[in-house]
Amino acid sequence: MHRTTVELDEPTRDGKTSIHLVTNPPAEVGALSIAEAYHHRWKTEEGFYYLTTTLTCELASVSQPRAALLLFCVAMLAFNIR
Repeated sequence: MHRTTVELDEPTRDGKTSIHLVTNPPAEVGALSIAEAYHHRWKTEEGFYYLTTTLTCELASVSQPRAALLLFCVAMLAFNIR
């Protein structure tokens, strides 16, 4: 088990100035690589959050799988353009 503490440039919404990442990486993986991987992961998570809330890519009224897939693809395209 490996714990990495990351000091943040900006506080989180909760006001925290650092976060702790607990992982189980191979021995040759450094703390910087772990922090960068988590940063990339959370940017991706943020993108999906915006897709499902702001761009409304999940509509309950769309009952056809192809229509839902088209709506999701259009939302992904709009998100990538921003």
